[in-house]
Amino acid sequence: MLVDYLIIGQGLAGSLLAWTLHHLGAAVYVVDDGVPNASHAAAGLINPVVGPRWIIHEGFLRQYASAQALYHELAEHFGQAFYHPLPMWRLLLDDKALRQAQRCAEEPLYHAWLGEYLPASNLAPAISARHGAWRQMGTGYLDTQRLLQTLRGDFARSGRYRQTRVNADELIVGPRVVIWRDVECRHVIFCEGHALRWNPWFRDLPLQPAAGDILTLASAIPVLPAIVHFGHWLIPLAQGGYRLGATFTRDPVAVATPNPAAREQLLQACRKTLPGVAIGSVTEHRAGIRPCTRDKQPFIGAHPRWRNLWVFNGFGSKGSVSIPYYAQRLALHLLHEEPLPPEADIARYYQTVRRQHSTTRL
Repeated sequence: MLVDYLIIGQGLAGSLLAWTLHHLGAAVYVVDDGVPNASHAAAGLINPVVGPRWIIHEGFLRQYASAQALYHELAEHFGQAFYHPLPMWRLLLDDKALRQAQRCAEEPLYHAWLGEYLPASNLAPAISARHGAWRQMGTGYLDTQRLLQTLRGDFARSGRYRQTRVNADELIVGPRVVIWRDVECRHVIFCEGHALRWNPWFRDLPLQPAAGDILTLASAIPVLPAIVHFGHWLIPLAQGGYRLGATFTRDPVAVATPNPAAREQLLQACRKTLPGVAIGSVTEHRAGIRPCTRDKQPFIGAHPRWRNLWVFNGFGSKGSVSIPYYAQRLALHLLHEEPLPPEADIARYYQTVRRQHSTTRL
């Protein structure tokens, strides 16, 4: 079998890159080991204003536009919604949060994303927020599990998917072609998430894995009309119930195993701030390892020696909004030689890696 691109990994990064390349005319083949990855565990939250400092990251607007366009395209193609827009109530739990919200509300940058202030008396009785909340716009969540399952089925029906583990020593890398079993390709693109730590060609890139746990909760009553952000977040799901998350633990040897202590941490935080929400029982406890990076920017680019080996990785906890944009940019680079976004190009690390390692593996 001869293809243009062999993509290793069918998380959100590999899936959306494969979709993008295929619809630009490239022959793509996807291989995945079938083990649930961070994308399967993710809640898919999209939030323009992040962190206790209410930051809007540079580049968010173009990433958001690309994500909205791609998720609309996928919904049209498959006849089902994957992205669910929902407003967010960002609770103001102390004086510092109230002052930060007031400062941001006065800046033009935030006007598209911050709606009205909601005093405590206007919130649902179930919510305990002494200073009320600010209503955010442009928020919502991506049903990552459904999207990945749908794309996997689409790839498989067209003969573009195989479920198996790829070992590095199986790849025969030549100057013009890479051979893997019965597949010959022009390029291999690694979209392995935190498994990049063991990739012999790219493992020197400074990945900083972060483990996290997310709960799915049943509900016997109608769910709240908005996502609630209280340091953690509670997402009302389209099919009923809630998703509660997420913990964040940097751990270089993290494993994707549900943590009972993290489960209790999430439930206690929810009970304290949302004492009247009838969250019901825990129906699912997921854990994943986010492929975060040292400078909080993705890893995209070719190996400096083997120019047909590529990496598309490092999207951390914001992949739902950032991956569509970067998938398009990488596809246009591969097919039309358009430049890669400099903030994501792994060329930024080459000199650092060479100084640190007398014999570099990059």
